[in-house]
Amino acid sequence: MGFLHAYRIRRHWLMRLAFSNAAFTHEGVKMPEVPVILNDDMSIVETPQRWLFNIALDRGRTRSPATWRSYAEALYDWLQTCQANGWTWNEVDEGHLRAYRNQMLYHPSPSRDAPTRGEPSTADSVGWPCSTHGHSGVS
Repeated sequence: MGFLHAYRIRRHWLMRLAFSNAAFTHEGVKMPEVPVILNDDMSIVETPQRWLFNIALDRGRTRSPATWRSYAEALYDWLQTCQANGWTWNEVDEGHLRAYRNQMLYHPSPSRDAPTRGEPSTADSVGWPCSTHGHSGVS
C-alpha cells in the first residue's frame, strides 16, 4: 500500500479512511489525495469505494481534493454510524436515515462540525446513500 499516506489514516471502529499520495496514478496521471476506505485488513471496501472513485476519477466535474475529502468524510461517517448501530449500510430504510440526520442535527459529535438547526447535513448535500435507495433526501 505504498500509495497511501500512512500517517493520514483515520482509524475508528473497524474501517479506515486514507488518502492516496502522488504514487497513485489513474490512466497515467498522478492522483494524490484520492480518498480510500479500507477494512481492518487493509482491503478496499468495494461498493462505497467505487462511488468515491467515480467522484474523484471519473466524473471530471469534481476536481478538487477538498471536495473529495468532504464527500469521503461524510461517507465514512455514515459507514461508521451503520457499523456502530449494527445496521447493514446497504439495507437501511428511511427510519435509519432519519435517525442519522437527527443525530447529526441535535447531538453532533464533538469531532466534526455540525450544521446548525435547519441546515442540511453533509449527508443530505452529498446525496449518498439516499440516492442509492431511491430517495432524493431525508425527511
